[in-house]
Amino acid sequence: VLGLSREEIDGKIDDIIEFSEIRDFIDSPVQTYSSGMQVRLGFAVASSLKPDILILDEVLAVGDVGFVIKCLNRIREIAKDCAVIFVSHSMQFVSSFCTRVIVMDRGMPIMDAAKPADGIDCYFGQMKLKGNESGMGGAKLESLEIIINGVKCSQDTVIEQGDEVEIDLSFSVSSGLNPV
Repeated sequence: VLGLSREEIDGKIDDIIEFSEIRDFIDSPVQTYSSGMQVRLGFAVASSLKPDILILDEVLAVGDVGFVIKCLNRIREIAKDCAVIFVSHSMQFVSSFCTRVIVMDRGMPIMDAAKPADGIDCYFGQMKLKGNESGMGGAKLESLEIIINGVKCSQDTVIEQGDEVEIDLSFSVSSGLNPV
């Protein structure tokens, strides 16, 4: 699998199965797995390899909240030692851990933003240009502060699955709209 020796696979298999949370189905043919189970297993395998570069394409779009949090925590850990390219339409996830944003349109880059907020603004601007007005009322996120269990959240904040958390969210939004 992916260039690994049999010994390497045997050494990682229990961690992969545990992370993917599909132990009850591991002996079933992969073709019988739901798309969510396939993504769980694929992410568990790819993220256990200690890659130099990890490309994740909408991997967090499938799965329950607990699994998504577990994946985000794993991505943050992996990102300490490798380059992570995260492809997503979820600006919530992009803003939570990306340090650079490249906005694409029809396969072509239209913005390379050193500040993720600039890339996110560009993305939403493109949505509006394309006639997608849903939720695109011209509001701009000016500030965001997340406090988890009394501590200001940062990119290094890790929430373990099963942890009890109290989250305080403070934000300010400005309207870029001119009154009609």
